[in-house]
Amino acid sequence: MGLAAVGTFLWINQPAPALPESAPINPVIATFATFTAAAALTATPQSWTRLLPLLDFLWFAGVCVLAVRAAMKLARRHALRRTGVTVASSEWQDRAAQLMRRLAIAKPVRLCES
Repeated sequence: MGLAAVGTFLWINQPAPALPESAPINPVIATFATFTAAAALTATPQSWTRLLPLLDFLWFAGVCVLAVRAAMKLARRHALRRTGVTVASSEWQDRAAQLMRRLAIAKPVRLCES
């Protein structure tokens, strides 16, 4: 999602391709283009459209914060697998062995407590 925002920003702000010097220009099209460009420059943008860059930045910052938060939770989950882990008591090992036989699980399963 973050790359989509950056890509959109770069795509919108790229300069328009220049017309070749030798290209014939239709006077009607040239007049219309001049009128449209002048109208666009003199028109005042709506007040909420001026906030769009700020809203885009806030959205992107939110995406970044949530991505960092998810990465931290993932790292914490991986750390839990390795810290404070001991082999389960023999009672639990026996129960796990019974379940493995009932479910026909051939691959060994390590049962741990944390």
